[in-house]
Amino acid sequence: MLLNELTENVFNKDSQKINVLYDIGCCFHKHIRKHNSTISSLNRLQFGVSIFHSYAHTPSCQLKYHPRRLSSMGLADGENLERLWSYLGRFANMTRRMKPSNRLDLLSEALEYFAEKTIRNLGNIYIILKKILC
Repeated sequence: MLLNELTENVFNKDSQKINVLYDIGCCFHKHIRKHNSTISSLNRLQFGVSIFHSYAHTPSCQLKYHPRRLSSMGLADGENLERLWSYLGRFANMTRRMKPSNRLDLLSEALEYFAEKTIRNLGNIYIILKKILC
């Protein structure tokens, strides 16, 4: 299982916490607890529901799994993959009839650009937050 691999090999220090944001993080957490024999360090995982989807959940679920209420989530919103798919969606029509190798090249370039733009904007977010908080 992916979470077991993460806790044992990637984030293998016992002090490291792993935040899991998922559209149905509450159900996923219950499932993991029910089948906890597969994950050796369940206590290191903190589950949350992504911001956009959390408002469709019950109030008790929001209290327990909303990222703004969880101590180690910070300003994470769990919508990063949604943003990536939204960006890549504009390439669907133009790459539909391309050869697979050309399509792969174009999408690779698009992903590189998206990653660079995202990293570049991290500094802008820091500056904006610093102005707001100071």
